[in-house]
Amino acid sequence: MKTSNWKGTAEFVGVIAIVGSLIFVGWQIKQEQDIALAEINLSLLSSAIELNIAIGENAEVWAKGNAGEELTRAERILYENLLESVDYLARTDRRQYLRFDQQWSAQVPIAEFAYFLHRNPGAREAWQSRSDRNEKDYSSLIPGFTSTYRAAVLADLEKLDQMTE
Repeated sequence: MKTSNWKGTAEFVGVIAIVGSLIFVGWQIKQEQDIALAEINLSLLSSAIELNIAIGENAEVWAKGNAGEELTRAERILYENLLESVDYLARTDRRQYLRFDQQWSAQVPIAEFAYFLHRNPGAREAWQSRSDRNEKDYSSLIPGFTSTYRAAVLADLEKLDQMTE
């Protein structure tokens, strides 16, 4: 009897140790994911700060372009580069949330970018033109290509347009 008691106790302790180690590994993975998200958010914040500095240094061009006012060729190039950076930052932000399976959070950068485009007719026109051109070019190079990001921004813009009518 003593041997079977000892054997049962050892098996029970072994099972508890295995469950405990699995819980620890799960906790460690979650902690590493949280650290990775924090690092990504810091990197995105750093990029946003740099972009805001660039916009601030070119505030007149940024304001004229957003309003849809006439720009010189050099101003147009500068404005489109700044706008593309704002768009890229939103796409990157969304992509990182999706990578960590945070669907709801991934919708926020799209909604913010769509709201920016809705408030700034020049930005909307420039983005729409580039977006249409890219969609056409990519779909001719990659059969079946469709940008889910572009579709989501356009859907949010449509909602915003309906709300303001």
